[in-house]
Amino acid sequence: MNDKHFQQLVTDQFPSLSHMVYANHAAISPWPRVTRDMVENFATEMCEVGPLRAGRWLQRETSLRNLVARMLNASSGDDIALLKNTTEGICMVANGIDWQAGDNLVMPTREFPSNQMVWDALTERGVEVRKVDIQGSEDPESDLLNALDARSRVLTVSSVQWESGFRLKLEKNWDRHAVTQQRCSLLMLFNSLLRCQ
Repeated sequence: MNDKHFQQLVTDQFPSLSHMVYANHAAISPWPRVTRDMVENFATEMCEVGPLRAGRWLQRETSLRNLVARMLNASSGDDIALLKNTTEGICMVANGIDWQAGDNLVMPTREFPSNQMVWDALTERGVEVRKVDIQGSEDPESDLLNALDARSRVLTVSSVQWESGFRLKLEKNWDRHAVTQQRCSLLMLFNSLLRCQ
């Protein structure tokens, strides 16, 4: 998909762009048309037949997970979890790691609250939360990577900081090799728009 087609898709899906520039974060942003249409269809179906078509819902979920798996080059749809929101995903990851006292995680200071509170709660289990001030740094990406060590289990970061709009240059040195070289086992990156060519 080239830039012109991508821009047309965005314009078609977000009619709000015809009369405003929406500069807020995704937690309370306008919906795309496709989301509105799916919610309307589901509501109509529930009104007319209730849960009698629940089998179709499960088929649709399986199809969606398989599609996402192909888009992400995952092994199968079984590797894809569909959750209510990002916060639920963060909580699942944070609570799914077998943390040991002395482990640590790295994140920027002033992260989005839902990407901060769950990690801060791990200090009660002996996990060190290393917060790196990236706002005034000349090389914030390297600062985050340099905070990792052999006991780092997670590097979690929003690519665009919610308070200031500060944007990390992820293409600079944020590849799997750079992170795993620092022995971090999991990179959690939020607010990134991935476009499939």
